[in-house]
Amino acid sequence: MLELQIKKLTDLENYTQNILDSITNSLIAVDKELKIKSINKEGKKLFQLNDSSIGKGLDILFVEYEILEKILYEVLSRKTKISNKELKLNLKSGKEIYIKLIAYPLYNILDKVEGVVIVLEDISKIRELEYRIRRAEKLSAVGELASGIAHEIRNPLGIIKTISQTINNDVKDKEIKEGIEIIIHEVNRANMVIKGILDFAKPNINQKKYHSINNLIRNILIITNKYTQQHHVEINYNFDIDKSILIDVDKLKQAFINIIFNAVQAMPEGGKLDINQSTQDDYIKISFEDTGIGISQNIIEKIFEPFYTTKDFGTGLGLPITHRIIEEHKGYIEVDSELDKGTKITIFLPMEERS
Repeated sequence: MLELQIKKLTDLENYTQNILDSITNSLIAVDKELKIKSINKEGKKLFQLNDSSIGKGLDILFVEYEILEKILYEVLSRKTKISNKELKLNLKSGKEIYIKLIAYPLYNILDKVEGVVIVLEDISKIRELEYRIRRAEKLSAVGELASGIAHEIRNPLGIIKTISQTINNDVKDKEIKEGIEIIIHEVNRANMVIKGILDFAKPNINQKKYHSINNLIRNILIITNKYTQQHHVEINYNFDIDKSILIDVDKLKQAFINIIFNAVQAMPEGGKLDINQSTQDDYIKISFEDTGIGISQNIIEKIFEPFYTTKDFGTGLGLPITHRIIEEHKGYIEVDSELDKGTKITIFLPMEERS
């Protein structure tokens, strides 16, 4: 009889745990001292925990533990539920996440509060998607404005260049000829900036065909080889699979070269650039990781804005054009950087099947 009761209790406990483990959000139960009493499968996965975490405080999970502590003690004192509280937290594992939190008072059979049940929904991917959409809308608006201005400037520049060339052919005075040649040179430079603006505003992705990403990268490495050697940068390229996807070869080549040149320029004393190609879900993933000076966190969000540059040279259009080209390919870019350690730029391109 006792064995039967023990079996029933064990079965009930297993059944309850199965229910908790079937929930796709992280679920944690804590006592009044905020010690972990139970955590489901999704919670263990998110926080990289095992059963040894039972009985330990929540401070083992979060860097900014005080934020969560204040919320949970409020639930305990007021005996009330807190719903849909959105927080940005750093985990002890080093990962930064956005979560939506729901916290319920945990009652015992005597209807007394003995802890808190915490439900955490990881909304990091949603926040990243929202950020990419906002960035794309902002860049699109800037691109349209810049394009309109560029077209208005291009016409008078064309007239200035034509008249200057005509005068240059007729004039004999050496000093005047030198002055006119400077004008023509500066007009050409302005036209290059305008071309960059127009490329940013509308990359004209209209020559798409199925092409091997591996062959494309190898071709780019041949083109950039002399430049990287001159700057004492060693490039290591690895790929998991040779995949052909639908791309505009010339435009994507331009985007990748922009990234390589930026990486080399970030290593004034030389260094290493690791290029890795793999697949992730339905995307080809190409990462460019350098050992350069890195980018501070408050600047990362600005690097795709047109004309923004921290260099003493250049127009600040290289990475914005790269971003637009990748966007036109229905892909996206992720940037991870640390000052004095380096930068990793990862490009995701969709793998479209041949029809």
